[in-house]
Amino acid sequence: MNHTQYISVMRDLRLKYGIRITQLAVHAGVSPQYLSALELGRYFAGERAIHLVRLAFERVVEEETKRAFRLSEDYFINQYRLLDFIPCEREGIP
Repeated sequence: MNHTQYISVMRDLRLKYGIRITQLAVHAGVSPQYLSALELGRYFAGERAIHLVRLAFERVVEEETKRAFRLSEDYFINQYRLLDFIPCEREGIP
């Protein structure tokens, strides 16, 4: 995969999973404008840019994984409280 294809795949993944360009830029240590220009092919994506974007994606994945884990923990800790609001007996559910 060449650099242009890599950046294209990166952009597709970013959009597919709702990752904000600002979030990725912060992790890459670049401006959102620079990252946008890379994605749009206005700047050449050299080795350094590819490396920064790859590391940024790894950080975002790690951040989102931790966030999902915390959500899972919170849900299971509070599950009984959430279920108290469901009127099961009135709906004919045992």
